[in-house]
Amino acid sequence: MTDSMYSKDFVAWAEQQALILETEEFQKLDLANLVEEVRDMSRREIKAAQSHLVRLLKHLLKLNVQPDYPDKSWIISMKDARVELDESIAESTVLKNKLLSPESLARCYAKAVLQASNETDLPLSDFPNELPYSIEQILAADFFGK
Repeated sequence: MTDSMYSKDFVAWAEQQALILETEEFQKLDLANLVEEVRDMSRREIKAAQSHLVRLLKHLLKLNVQPDYPDKSWIISMKDARVELDESIAESTVLKNKLLSPESLARCYAKAVLQASNETDLPLSDFPNELPYSIEQILAADFFGK
């Protein structure tokens, strides 16, 4: 019954699971779906932080390859992304370690290069092959490239 509710009305299922937890009737929990949802919560947090990092890196790259074409919206977007990243990192050491791992940084950088290339109509070869910024520079409120 709860699996069918999970499939048909997620909000009703979630509220039911919360009520079961509150009343400590643990035997009634839909454990399989509950476990998956908890795991998904972590993945969503990581993906959101990665999205902010990609946006920040993309604008840093665009400013570097088009220094005569600074767009105020790029700066605003970079500042906003840094605020979001700062909050995420401050709230979770695990998220910080996953987000700023060499593998994650490389993936985010590759996405940023593709997006920057698409948005500027410049070839991929105009962008550095590897991340040219340190973590400190990326997260520094007053760093805008070069």
